[in-house]
Amino acid sequence: MNESSGKGYQIADKDEPKVLVRLLEIPVFLSGKKIHRLNDFAYGEWLIFEGGRPKYYFCILDERYADKKDQITQSGDVERYLEKSFKDKGLNLSLKNGVFGWALEWKFEIIDLYLENLPLEYL
Repeated sequence: MNESSGKGYQIADKDEPKVLVRLLEIPVFLSGKKIHRLNDFAYGEWLIFEGGRPKYYFCILDERYADKKDQITQSGDVERYLEKSFKDKGLNLSLKNGVFGWALEWKFEIIDLYLENLPLEYL
């Protein structure tokens, strides 16, 4: 990684296996912190957080996860499956960003961020 986005995140080199993800960045009332999330129309997609910051992107419809798709969907709850998988593997990953407070939804910004795809071995 070589450039800073100006928001404390790193922009990936073109050779790195990352995906450009468009996120909503929402300020939290009186905290100076921001909530990151996908837009409301994201289907089958999740942000995976490490230390309260977006780290990985997971799209169950991506062909790289085709071998695991049936196993994941048969569990009945993709989010519960992911959280259990992270815990069982001792990973400090979460589907929640860990920011608490009143989100100022009307002050959101749209940002583009390069994130790694969730490694297959984490499932």
